[in-house]
Amino acid sequence: MVTDNYLRQQPPKHAAPEQLLYRFDAIADGTSKEVPLNDGRASICLVRKNETVYAYINSCPHTGSPLNWTGDQFLTRDGDLIQCALHGALFRIADGLCVWGPCLHQRLTAVPTVIRDGDILLANEESVPLGHD
Repeated sequence: MVTDNYLRQQPPKHAAPEQLLYRFDAIADGTSKEVPLNDGRASICLVRKNETVYAYINSCPHTGSPLNWTGDQFLTRDGDLIQCALHGALFRIADGLCVWGPCLHQRLTAVPTVIRDGDILLANEESVPLGHD
């Protein structure tokens, strides 16, 4: 029999704690940033547009290769699209949809984030799909 005292001693079951990814004000508007996950299995592409940050797993849906050209460079020259360095596929920033390239109509894998007190937080690391193995 389970008693009330036993239930009070058990830790609550809830989502994994949020992980700090980056400071919001440290990413200039219209730029991108690569942020590795703590476990090193993947990295995240952050793109800031005005007061919004978009986050995607740094993996092209075509081959699983990293999207960035070098370091934090994910965007086209005009900053309007995310561009895969390997094959040049182009993705809309707002929803990750491929609008040109070998993975046309596929999407980047979005990452759940929240902005709190100026911090960009990974909402729940356990829910982050890591794409290709």
